[in-house]
Amino acid sequence: MKLFDQEFLVSHDVREWSGERALPLWVLLPESAGLMDRDVRPALDAGLTVRPLVDTVRATASWMAAHPAAVRQGGLDPADEAAILRKWQAVRDR
Repeated sequence: MKLFDQEFLVSHDVREWSGERALPLWVLLPESAGLMDRDVRPALDAGLTVRPLVDTVRATASWMAAHPAAVRQGGLDPADEAAILRKWQAVRDR
């Protein structure tokens, strides 16, 4: 089995990108190949400024703390994640 096997994830109802039972920022290949492969030079040349990631993380954490009712949780429940990892490990070790 490959180190990262998307068929295994799909067969265990792990979903793409975001939301319930999702693996954040993962997309199926080859269907979504190139999703994040864009040349940003035109935007930068037009004046786009990019703030440091640490500033974005702090601002997001601050907003989430101030608006807890608006924060939607997603991803895998820790128990589900552990169970899927155990199954993957068992298959991988065969």
